[in-house]
Amino acid sequence: MNLLPNFPTLFSLEHKTSHKGNITFLENPNLENFSNRRSFWISQVPDGSVRGVHAHRKENQVLVCLQGEVEVLLEDLKGAKFEFRLQSEGEGLFVPKLHWQQIKFLNNPILMVFADKEYSEADYIRDKKIFDALRTND
Repeated sequence: MNLLPNFPTLFSLEHKTSHKGNITFLENPNLENFSNRRSFWISQVPDGSVRGVHAHRKENQVLVCLQGEVEVLLEDLKGAKFEFRLQSEGEGLFVPKLHWQQIKFLNNPILMVFADKEYSEADYIRDKKIFDALRTND
């Protein structure tokens, strides 16, 4: 059984180009067990604004920037920090559960989000102090 990674992972999305346009697929062998239960997109965010300041208890996500660019800052429960810049519809970022995220929106982006859980407010950790209190001391 191929389990989902427990660390943020940037990966290429398969796409095909023709004179009729492009088509991109959210298919990746590393995400074999990712089951999309909810999809949404974020658009018309003022340039330089930061959103997504939270973590999820159980939900894993895949982020794809369809237009413009976003800077994604992540932090895991051990305090390790990760930084990614998404600026191509041909790449996806897997964000595992229990990673604090902050997303800076640049150049009129459209950010598509695929989630493996249905919406539940109880899954959100919106207070950084509560997230920090969950840290492990490995």
